[in-house]
Amino acid sequence: MSREPRKTSEANLYHAICRGSGRQIIFEDDEDRQTFLDLLVHDKQQAKGRILAWCLMDNHVHLLVEMELATLSRYMRSVLSKYAVYFNKKYVRTGHLFQGRFSSEPINDDSYLLNVVRYIHLNPSKPGIACSEDYPWSSYGEYLGRQGVCDTGFVLDMLDGVRGFKELCADEMRGIPQLTEMGYIRVLPDEQAKMLAEGIAGVGDLGKLKGRPRDSRDKALALLLRNGFSIRQIERLTGISRGVIQNVGRRR
Repeated sequence: MSREPRKTSEANLYHAICRGSGRQIIFEDDEDRQTFLDLLVHDKQQAKGRILAWCLMDNHVHLLVEMELATLSRYMRSVLSKYAVYFNKKYVRTGHLFQGRFSSEPINDDSYLLNVVRYIHLNPSKPGIACSEDYPWSSYGEYLGRQGVCDTGFVLDMLDGVRGFKELCADEMRGIPQLTEMGYIRVLPDEQAKMLAEGIAGVGDLGKLKGRPRDSRDKALALLLRNGFSIRQIERLTGISRGVIQNVGRRR
């Protein structure tokens, strides 16, 4: 069975995720983590692109990268294969270390980009491992001025500096990063997305949203757009025309 082709970002921005096979641990100690980072830096010198954010968890890795898709595929294949050889040799094991090919989600607008930046840096706080500021194995410290792996200038310019970055990551519930384990909320089945959307918009039945007063309706639509729902999915869930939703998106 052929694999589904990867979706392409017009801006060459991707959220890449790689996981241990069967969710196994891929970093046993800090030496392993540093080895992985060294490979990211070394191989990036041969790839035309930038790392904009990163986070290493025990059994998976998050990267925000700016690269052409073909380059990203070669880059990740090189890094993951080299690290697997290192890991298997160190721990005297055989077989696949990573779970299939890495996943890549295209990012095509600024809202998604900032959502992904925040999601990546909040990752350690979700399972209660550490506060994002205190976790040493992400690019959070680099955004505060530490030298490291990623190019922070692109995102910091969008946020008007370090203060804006800290505010972005300070409150997990502000503009909730609606990211699922496999990607973004817009790829969720409509049934699951409907429940989340009703909670975000503060309505008991999305189907009744189109009958609300305009101000109330548009406020709810703006919340859904801000939290990552696509115009097409909002149209399906609410029955509100695409043109109306697009107009709300332009005003927000």
